[in-house]
Amino acid sequence: DNLTMLITTILTLMVFVIFDREDVTGDFERMSGALLLFVVYGLASIALGYCFSFLFNNHSLAQNVLMMVNFLFGFVLVLASQVMNSLSQTRGINKRLQYIYRCIPAYSLGEGIIRLSTKRLLEFVDGQEYAVLDAEILGRPLLYMAVMAPFLFALAVF
Repeated sequence: DNLTMLITTILTLMVFVIFDREDVTGDFERMSGALLLFVVYGLASIALGYCFSFLFNNHSLAQNVLMMVNFLFGFVLVLASQVMNSLSQTRGINKRLQYIYRCIPAYSLGEGIIRLSTKRLLEFVDGQEYAVLDAEILGRPLLYMAVMAPFLFALAVF
């Protein structure tokens, strides 16, 4: 599973390069950050998939449900969280809920890609430079996935 995910990760990064997505692959720091993000996501999401596999007797149903969960948490929830962050009425509750959201690997991946893509904007707004691995960029999503991967693997084994 990990080897398959590594091949998928390399192909994904190649697509970013082909489409000249400099915000993700523009220099060595961004490219290595994106690679690390995808590798750690692969470990955490594979472990989550193993945990989900015990809930189903039918493998195709399990795959469809997991794809829907990943879509909801990795796309819909990430966008909803971004909108909640931009509204003063919901910003506070969203900040607290993000601690829970980040426990789901798909959310952390989506947040990481958005943070990496908006790094220059954040630096402009804040008036300071950030390293790719700073908490404000990829640090938090990577930390959550790095903690969740062994936890989910242990949960799947026991």
